This record gives sequence, structure tokens and C-alpha cells, in this order.
Amino acid sequence: MQDSPSACPLVVGIDVGGTKTHLRALACDTPVAGRRRPPGGRTPVRRAVGGHACETPRQCERIRTALPLCFDAPALVVGDAHLLAPAAGLDKGTALVAGTGSVAVGRLPDGTAVQVGG
Repeated sequence: MQDSPSACPLVVGIDVGGTKTHLRALACDTPVAGRRRPPGGRTPVRRAVGGHACETPRQCERIRTALPLCFDAPALVVGDAHLLAPAAGLDKGTALVAGTGSVAVGRLPDGTAVQVGG
């Protein structure tokens, strides 16, 4: 049974990397960690996915389109680097990933995502 809209919403973020995947779920700002399915069978009301190699709008759209086959909730799909500023608690910022692969990402004043590298 789905929770009523007045209950604590369950929000799930998924970071899909080249070698590992991290999942974080929050219910009423309380972390739900290390579980594939939340207690009581609650269904997330929305999801955010940061995918490694989700570098173009087309790639992100293909993932977003496929998610309803597994989950019945709206999803935001972005490249994993776009999650760095929000993960640091920032409303805006520029993120730089430097390692085996390098990318710099940010958003223009109108909200349009920009990326260099990848």
C-alpha cells in the first residue's frame, strides 16, 4: 500500500559509477541506509540518479525513460558530476572531477547545465 501524501515522503538518490553504485534514501530527512527496499515497503515519491557516462541529454533521457520499467516515480537523471555541488549542500556551484576521467560541470543563470570534458 502506498503512503498517503501527508506521510513522510521517501526520496532516493542513486549514483551509478564505473565501478560501484551508491544509493541513499531519506524519509523525513532521516537517512535510510544500506537497504535495497525501505522498511514497510514504502515507495519513493521521487528519485535522482547521477550516472557515470551520462554525458549527453540523450543518454540521460534514455535512462530516465527506462526507469519507469522498474520504479513508479518521477526521476531526475544527470551525469554524476552534477551531484557534487548539491551533495556538498550548495544550491549552486561548479564541480570538477579529476582522475582517470576529468569533467567540469555547472549551470548557467537560467538553469541550463554545462559541461566540459567527460
